[in-house]
Amino acid sequence: MTPERFDNQFATAHCELLTECEVLDLYGYNTARQCEAENTAHESECDEFSKQDAMDCIGEVESMTCVDLASDTVPKACERACSP
Repeated sequence: MTPERFDNQFATAHCELLTECEVLDLYGYNTARQCEAENTAHESECDEFSKQDAMDCIGEVESMTCVDLASDTVPKACERACSP
């Protein structure tokens, strides 16, 4: 997995969760497409990229429920995946 692929997969998983939980508008998005575009719009400049943390992040986001979203928006593995 590359940093760019991680960004794309994270945006897809995150926006699907927001859509399923019907909270896109609460996060400032009108559509899932807008959510994905805005979550992949930044450049992925990683001084240190952890492939394992990236894969863990995607898995954790994909397994999140709406209840999880209310209490913890981004799994810690996501923060560790790409260090500037």
